[in-house]
Amino acid sequence: IAELYKIEKELMERMKIAGTTGKTVTLKIKFSDFRQITRSRTLPDFIRDFDVLHRCVTEIRKSLDLAGTRIRLLGVSISNMEPDQEEEGEKQLDLFR
Repeated sequence: IAELYKIEKELMERMKIAGTTGKTVTLKIKFSDFRQITRSRTLPDFIRDFDVLHRCVTEIRKSLDLAGTRIRLLGVSISNMEPDQEEEGEKQLDLFR
C-alpha cells in the first residue's frame, strides 16, 4: 500500500506546520464492498518524527489480513494531541532526576 507513505508524509507536514503532536495513530481502511475497519494504537511518547509514525502505521497494517482485498479509501490520523513544546523551544524538565 504505497499510498499510505504519501498520506503519512502529508500528515507529518501538517502537524509540523500546526505545531502540534499526538500519541494515538489511527488507520482507517474502506473496501470496495463498502466495509470499513479502523484500528488505533496509542504510543507512550508523542510523535515528532516521520519514522515513528511510519513504523506505527506499518505495524497496524501488517496486523490486518488485507491479502486479496480491494481498497477504495485509506486514512491516517493522529489524536491525543497537544501543542508541540519542543518545536516551540520549550521543554518541560524533570525536577526529580
